[in-house]
Amino acid sequence: MSTSNQSVRGTSTPVGAATTHKIYNVVSDATPGTEFSQVLSSSVKQLMIRCRQANTIQFTFVSGESGTKFITIPKNATYKAVELNLSSATLYMQVDGASKTVEIEEWS
Repeated sequence: MSTSNQSVRGTSTPVGAATTHKIYNVVSDATPGTEFSQVLSSSVKQLMIRCRQANTIQFTFVSGESGTKFITIPKNATYKAVELNLSSATLYMQVDGASKTVEIEEWS
């Protein structure tokens, strides 16, 4: 019997039968703390959000709540959610800096 310790690189299908991949690079407003948004694809199964620069992100799925009822992604952190079933969702975000890039990766 032989064993293999090889690592495999390349593309794979994520858990949850997600097959379509999309990346968004959304630039925040010139005024820190101003809400901006990104419409997601229909039927999102997995989601990853991070700030390209070292800034904090606040996000929610309800317009106007990114400053009151939100999830915080700390500086230098990445938010990942799997086994989702989002239908026609929009992310509403704020960043604690001007003109920062929020990277969003989705699988549907």
